[in-house]
Amino acid sequence: MPFQSSDAFRRFQASVLRRQRFVHEEHVRAFLETVKETSASRIQVMQKDYPLWRAQLGYELEWDHPGAPYAEEVPAAYGPKRMKPTPSYAKDGRINPHGIAYLYLATDRDTACAEVRPWLGAYISVGFFSTNREIRLVDCTSDQRRFPFRAFTTSGAIPWPPEEYEGVVWGEIGAAMTLPIAPVDSRLGYIPTQIIAEAILETGVDGIAYKSQLVDEGVNIALFNLEDATLHSCQLMEAAQVRFKFDESDNPYYVRAKKDPPNTRDLSPPAHESTFEGPEKPAEEKASGIVTDGRAQDLGE
Repeated sequence: MPFQSSDAFRRFQASVLRRQRFVHEEHVRAFLETVKETSASRIQVMQKDYPLWRAQLGYELEWDHPGAPYAEEVPAAYGPKRMKPTPSYAKDGRINPHGIAYLYLATDRDTACAEVRPWLGAYISVGFFSTNREIRLVDCTSDQRRFPFRAFTTSGAIPWPPEEYEGVVWGEIGAAMTLPIAPVDSRLGYIPTQIIAEAILETGVDGIAYKSQLVDEGVNIALFNLEDATLHSCQLMEAAQVRFKFDESDNPYYVRAKKDPPNTRDLSPPAHESTFEGPEKPAEEKASGIVTDGRAQDLGE
């Protein structure tokens, strides 16, 4: 079954966010069936023992030189249990809903660290993992994002031809997987990708690969089974530099000075000078002849 239109993803997104989230509209059910069918051509195989990294923002304390007079607690990387998620504590993520834990990893260490969005000087626990077996992933990185309509004219939008629908829609899905979402918006913003991930899970694959928005060429991996990768080592990293680049997203607006409309009476109180002179100055201050800040001052020391 092909996608019904080039904007099928946007119609799906609007439906699950604003109309019917749990019992889907007919076009949403058709969309998800097509996602499952067309995902088969996007499966990539990750070999056993493939290296991956996972980062967690934070650290634990351990004793340095325990028992010695100069012993002290110092930051250390999280222990092995902390480096894998616990389902009962799992919060909403890009792929997983609240209460269901998936294993988020990256194909390189810098991408894993960047994905936890550290601040300058923050400590990050970074674990080195490898896959336990051959892993089948749906690759959401290969389709280029394109606008759902090919062009616009005075007569209206010009759609893509039907043979382009699949590439356009999967480009939109890949962009949604990548789009950064603020923590305050995560519960709502992740709903479309969580639903798509569950549809992909039904096909029997092991996970999803998607691009990182924070690191060029960085790729994130979400594994549905927590036991499909093993932790081998963990170390503590510190964010030594954080760089931002800002682009204008809109034109500025300008505030013009307001002018009084004609024939308008000025109702502001008349200006006048204060007659308050403060306390009476001593006679010797008045006679000194030296004045600073409008007051006589005696310099005779």
